[in-house]
Amino acid sequence: TRFLFLEIRGKATFCPFPLPESGLPGTRGPNGYSGGDGEDAAPPGIRIFKLTNNTRPLESSGTKRSQAENRARPPMGKSNIHNAHGIEGFIAPSRNRGWTSRLDFARDANLIWSIMEMRKLAVVTGSTSGIGEAVAKQLAEGGWQVLGIARREGTLSHPAYRHHRLDLSDTAAVESYFLHDFIEAYPARELERVALVNNAGLLEPMATVPNLPMAALTTAFTVNTVVPMWLMGFFLRAYAGVALRIVNVSSAAANNSRPGWAAYCATKAALQMAGRVFGDEMENGYPSGIGEKAGILAYEPGLVDTAMQTQIRQTPEENFPIVSRFIGFFEAGKLQAPEKPASEIRDFLESDPDTPYREDRIRI
Repeated sequence: TRFLFLEIRGKATFCPFPLPESGLPGTRGPNGYSGGDGEDAAPPGIRIFKLTNNTRPLESSGTKRSQAENRARPPMGKSNIHNAHGIEGFIAPSRNRGWTSRLDFARDANLIWSIMEMRKLAVVTGSTSGIGEAVAKQLAEGGWQVLGIARREGTLSHPAYRHHRLDLSDTAAVESYFLHDFIEAYPARELERVALVNNAGLLEPMATVPNLPMAALTTAFTVNTVVPMWLMGFFLRAYAGVALRIVNVSSAAANNSRPGWAAYCATKAALQMAGRVFGDEMENGYPSGIGEKAGILAYEPGLVDTAMQTQIRQTPEENFPIVSRFIGFFEAGKLQAPEKPASEIRDFLESDPDTPYREDRIRI
């Protein structure tokens, strides 16, 4: 049995698996790339070796080992392996063929090869429910690497999806993660297209202006406005030479006042205005080519059947005087499934817009 070993971004993060008899897509020769002999023919960014356990190569199947070599082998059982893309697998002992490698989510190596060849990255905030989850799912199924960002544990199970728990109200934690761990894991040189979907948002505090609490108001502006604005600037700097698409999930509240929604209306309006300013700045031109390949969309998804809508309907009337209107929308069946706006967001991320900034709403 021959094995493929991938070293991603020079890190000791291993994902080995057996080569199929038919070889891999795009490989050279009838049997695809082989161990160390195929290293010269590897695609950019991928190094190919024989299977190893940490730093010590394992012999191919059928090879006799000395007693010392057998003692040095890992204990019988599973040896967990993770790589930078969040793909998980294990090396397992086989009674008849020695050490073999399997991945618990894939039947053959072709799926893994396609994942390793991904050159598109999407970062989706608020990816554990609603529109964010639907966008993450559609992108992962469409050939993107997807990194979901949310306070809660990830809900999406897909080999191209990776989840990172992060509280967007903690600006120090957000800045530290993106300036260090994130950019180290996803350098611009390895990507052809990058997407940022600023989807996470807070309705709270829902109260009339005289009753707005300072702490909750500060948190709302941090999550809905400050962090998305900072992320836009960070992505423009970090991926200056890459096709960059940014979607700010907006709301009708950005342009229409609602009693009890002073915080939500103000934060959404502020983010929309920030996007317009970014568009103006990109038209004028940044130094060093920043923004030359970027496009930003402020997208209004309309009435969508999400947890946020449930929260709205449960709000006391004294805090949200027009709550009955939203209850009526729900009872009349006017809420759409998240997959519809998610598909329009996906289409923009894969497009090449002719203007740096535009605003749009769902097309029913």
